[in-house]
Amino acid sequence: MNNLPNIKKSYIYVTISQIVNAIYPLLTVPYIARVLGPEVLGKVNFSFSLVQYFIIFSSLGIILYGAREISKIRDNNEEVNRVFSELFSLVFLSTTVSSILYLLLFIFIDKIKSDPYLYLIMGMGLFFNQMAVSWFFVGTENFKYISIRNVLFKILMIFLIFISIKSQEDYLIYSFLLSLSLFGTNILDFTLALKYVKVKITFSFLKHLRPLIIFFLSGILSVFYSGTEVITLGFILGNEGDKAVGIFTISKRPVSLILFIIGALMSVNFSRISYIVSKDNKEEYKHFFLKTSNFIMLISTFVSTMTFILSKEILLIIGGKDFVEGEICLKILSLVGLLTILRNILESNVIIPYSKEKTLLITQILSWTTMMVVCIITIQKYSYIGASIGLLIGTLTSLTIFIVASIKTLEFNPITKEMLIYFALSIVIVISHSVFQSTISKIPLLGNINTVTEALLFCSIVSITYGIIYTLLLLILKDKSLELVIKTLLQFIPKYLKK
Repeated sequence: MNNLPNIKKSYIYVTISQIVNAIYPLLTVPYIARVLGPEVLGKVNFSFSLVQYFIIFSSLGIILYGAREISKIRDNNEEVNRVFSELFSLVFLSTTVSSILYLLLFIFIDKIKSDPYLYLIMGMGLFFNQMAVSWFFVGTENFKYISIRNVLFKILMIFLIFISIKSQEDYLIYSFLLSLSLFGTNILDFTLALKYVKVKITFSFLKHLRPLIIFFLSGILSVFYSGTEVITLGFILGNEGDKAVGIFTISKRPVSLILFIIGALMSVNFSRISYIVSKDNKEEYKHFFLKTSNFIMLISTFVSTMTFILSKEILLIIGGKDFVEGEICLKILSLVGLLTILRNILESNVIIPYSKEKTLLITQILSWTTMMVVCIITIQKYSYIGASIGLLIGTLTSLTIFIVASIKTLEFNPITKEMLIYFALSIVIVISHSVFQSTISKIPLLGNINTVTEALLFCSIVSITYGIIYTLLLLILKDKSLELVIKTLLQFIPKYLKK
């Protein structure tokens, strides 16, 4: 573990993995949405969201903390063995307690007692959570394995979904496949980790409790923050809320996919930047932070803008006509996604590497509380749109706090001039599209979008057109991130062609 993995190769592995992740929902979500329908899909998604609360409890914030701690000591095999054993033992204990608490719900909650098999099947992802050691591979930057594992499992899931899900009665099979995607990868991760470390059960984990309590509470609030709106919709609207949950979760899918893809790239940065911070190399840190952050925002801003503009067509593609009414919801969530990416950049590159766990926890509390208050006020009247508004306000709260904390921590402003330019161009594109929308609708093949094929064609043409405009404007402005991307491609293509 003494040699640092090539960061470019790590990006390539993650990129390949995320291409598969992008294809996966495009193939499966439209099929599942049409077969199960909004109400059944909402019921399955509700149970999945509920299990996530218990998984985050059993994980105790290990994912980020474990990756950070492993990245700091990965040059010392003996220390890696010790820390891995301590963290594994702690999660093993917490998973046992969490599983018992989850099973108790079957006695007291009527909604769960009405469909126990659904919640028992979904709970399998929780029961095997003690084997979730992906943090070890992130900390050691073994993104090659993570990518291969992800690709193989996605291919398996696609195959199983299409051969086994034929009607609404197959929702239990679908819930099992969702659960399998959790505990299956956990088993593989733990099995491979044993080839790198010597693990033993130990009770010498007390030294980790203090920082982990903060990470744990922050992790709980993070899951609450990302899933509370679904639970709130289900409870406030009752049985009538199943459709609202279904529409909201489908509207959230494209944004969640964007966050997942960008988050994977940021995980590469997080491991490396934690290592750089541990070596106290400020110049290298600044160079790495600015280069990677601008690059991520360059891509994220354009993708979020296209999601905003093409919200109706995207919902038609992934959910069908029954979900198109969530257009406004997706527009709001696209903005939430962009702000969340900027927030996550500051969290993973500044707050956590510099051990600002208290700031992280306070921010989570304030943002979650803000979101909950807004959701409770707005959901009864505005349904899933109210939930998206709550997410937006909560995200703005956390982003504002992180910006202030980052400026105090660093010797430079993390919100760069380049990022502000990307935001400005995004606004220009949205306004231009609104002005010319009536004209665009009169163009053959671009008006009266009623089918998935027409929606795909429209999205492709609009995205390519605005992509060219976005690129040309940045070239005129001599954007360094774009120039670096073009330079890298020009170097790579000739080498590839020679092969």
